[in-house]
Amino acid sequence: MEFFIMFDRLESQFMTFMDSVLNMLYTLSYVYWIPALCTVLALLVFIGVAPLHTHAKSTSFEAICVLVRKVLIGCLIPLVSVPLLFTLLSFVRYEISFGNAFDYMLENFNPLWIDMLALPIVLITCMLVKVSYRRYARPQLSYWWKSKRKQQDTDQLSDIRDLQDHFKMKTFLPEKYYSDNGLFIGLDENNNPDYIPFDTWYEVNAQIIGPSRYGKGILLGCLIDQMIKRGDGVVYVDPKTDHFLPHIMYQACQQAGRKFYYLALHDYGPGYWAPFAGGNVRQALARLELAFGLQYTGNPGTDFYKSQERAALESVFGQTRSIKGLRKQLESNESTLRINAELKRWSEVKTLCPDSQQSQFTIEKALEENAVVYVHGSLDDPIVTMATKLFIMEYVQTASSLYQQKKRHNHLTMFIDEVSFLASQTLAKSLATSIGFKVNFVLAYQSSSDLLNVDDKTVDPGYLLQSINVNSQVKMMYGGFDSETAKMISEMSGTISKTLVRTESTEVDTATGSETWGDSRSLTQQESPLIHTNDVLTLPKRVFVLFRPHSMATIRYSSFVPVKDDEALPSYIADRFKVMPCDVVEPAEESLPDELVSDTEDAHTEHTPVQPKKSQNSKGWQKEKNTFEGVVLNHGQAPYQHKPQNSTSYFVKLEGQSIKTVWGTDLRRIMQDVQIGSTIRLVKHGQQPVVVSERDELEDEATAPRTTTIHRTAWSVEVLALAPAEKGSEQIKPKVNTSPAKKWLGELLSHGEDHYNFDQSKNLSYYVKIKLVDGTSKTLWGVDLPAALVGIEVGTLIELQFLRNRPVKPTDPNASDSLKSHNVWLVRQIESTTATNKSRRSKQKNKSKQRSMM
Repeated sequence: MEFFIMFDRLESQFMTFMDSVLNMLYTLSYVYWIPALCTVLALLVFIGVAPLHTHAKSTSFEAICVLVRKVLIGCLIPLVSVPLLFTLLSFVRYEISFGNAFDYMLENFNPLWIDMLALPIVLITCMLVKVSYRRYARPQLSYWWKSKRKQQDTDQLSDIRDLQDHFKMKTFLPEKYYSDNGLFIGLDENNNPDYIPFDTWYEVNAQIIGPSRYGKGILLGCLIDQMIKRGDGVVYVDPKTDHFLPHIMYQACQQAGRKFYYLALHDYGPGYWAPFAGGNVRQALARLELAFGLQYTGNPGTDFYKSQERAALESVFGQTRSIKGLRKQLESNESTLRINAELKRWSEVKTLCPDSQQSQFTIEKALEENAVVYVHGSLDDPIVTMATKLFIMEYVQTASSLYQQKKRHNHLTMFIDEVSFLASQTLAKSLATSIGFKVNFVLAYQSSSDLLNVDDKTVDPGYLLQSINVNSQVKMMYGGFDSETAKMISEMSGTISKTLVRTESTEVDTATGSETWGDSRSLTQQESPLIHTNDVLTLPKRVFVLFRPHSMATIRYSSFVPVKDDEALPSYIADRFKVMPCDVVEPAEESLPDELVSDTEDAHTEHTPVQPKKSQNSKGWQKEKNTFEGVVLNHGQAPYQHKPQNSTSYFVKLEGQSIKTVWGTDLRRIMQDVQIGSTIRLVKHGQQPVVVSERDELEDEATAPRTTTIHRTAWSVEVLALAPAEKGSEQIKPKVNTSPAKKWLGELLSHGEDHYNFDQSKNLSYYVKIKLVDGTSKTLWGVDLPAALVGIEVGTLIELQFLRNRPVKPTDPNASDSLKSHNVWLVRQIESTTATNKSRRSKQKNKSKQRSMM
């Protein structure tokens, strides 16, 4: 009995426990079942359900993921079994059929079925997030993590895309870095100066290789400037036309107090030089052989005739060394017909055939004076090109002789531009021997292959190239688009060992199509050029590769040597040779020289003195401004720039947006029929050779003048509008002022700057005093009067006419409106002083004759 009572009690307690379990299970399921199930499934979607076991190479992170997977799967099983567990407990507790228990579970879980819709939403969302992460985020994180990891130091292969903006031109003043300890070459990438010791520089020759307009001339200017200021002898042979180097050379000579010579080997510039007059007989004959191709070639047929020609030349060479003299001596010799033809061609170049009375350049004198010499040749004339070769040859011969005679003590550096056109076997030999008598060379040309195409067919190009390369231990080579030169520079720079990444693994996620960096990375050693071809091809202008003895190749930067006064050299040439500067110094391609155009525009009020205005562009007017338009204020013959010491030229003064004075000898021809006051357009063309007559000022007019060929600038004129006096009936009548024009005719008594109306309390202005035809005097005032009176001397009969007021920009912003314009004047020269000049010359000639008779 007690047993049954105990059993009933236990059964009652079990049922109570079952009720509590069912209630707790229901309560927990109602609140946490769906969130817990979604959480577990979401985590399993993120980390995956495999692998469930670790292996020997598993990382700690992978081991943790395996453990988490097992826990999640262990949690997922009871969560999925909650409905089944509730059904079984109901089946036991209520002793109903299993079907009824299942219905009971569905009835209690009915509110949760709607929440079950969150389960597929969560699963789909988690899958999309996982795919997005693996597709987009994980590769970026992998790249970031790779960039942050501590790696072994490695090098990079050259990539031209990374070098496009790596090298930049530098602008600096080279003179700031000049030193007595070495020759300044340029700056490095950190703006530190680099030098070649003078002991090294004097013992080697140098090459400068690079395309046109890449900076060879800039580097030459820097080197030459230092050599001149150091006191070394300098010769620059320019077969083209460098527009800055002669200015730099003359400027440096002025600063250092050095002797400067300017010599043109053609007839378009100043100077004379006899190619065969200098040196001893054997040296001159050696130049003759080179000039006329008399070197033996080993061919018996041609060498026989050359020996005959050579013997004929030697037979007359003791009598004369001039070209004209040799031609005269050999003109009847039938064995020298070829030489006679060559001598005829040479005699046509007047510069190379100076008369005994003409002052000519002497190489021996220049060397003894330790002078600086600029030699201007020509690549268009084969005779001038050959003469340039002879000039180089004689300079080396004479330098060697004077050194052996102990008459020359300073070092000499010869700078030769475009050496491929001037190369010869003699030059190649000189490179190997000249260092011994204190002469070294700096050779400039455009490409390494230029020396393989020399004009002299008697020279082996391979030997010439090898000789120049071997004997030039300093090389300065520019970039550009010449791949052959770039390869040569790269090979010459040598190789270095680089540590490179040979392989680096990646992992591909085929499910999402993404790729991440792996953990495997292997390194290797590889040789690479110190200066890669890509480096050379991307070098900008003024940046070059420097090779020198006992040093690795380096990249250096050069910059301009500024020319402070670009009129100094033309003035020197005009004073020394009595020729127009524009006739001997060709303008740069991108500009016209300042001496061709003088800008006299001012922005002052009427009673402000005229101040000369410096052109803002120190290099001159741009080439597209070779056309000048305006109203003709004056034109006539006058000393160049109105300086009495200069030679006679012709000027045209125009008023357009400003007042400009244009100079040119050819202007006299085209301005004969142009009236003052006309509106014209002047066009400057290229230079053309013209034959001019020369006669000494003291010679009698019956004496036959000498002729010479010079280069002059050609001009053309177009009349856009006639002068008011020429228009006649078509003249437009003034609309307001109908009074007659203000004109004064008389003799110019004086003119100059003074206070207005000679009143010291008033501003400075400019006055003109003339004696009118009725005998009275008239004083006129105006700022533009100096411009109108250019070239007119005191005592000249002139017609002075007031034209109009010209607006100007006042210097004083508070100036009244009446002071914002000034008068424009026109001066016509009625009677020149030519007769006076003739009488003066006649008196001078008479005085000279009287002195000679005494």
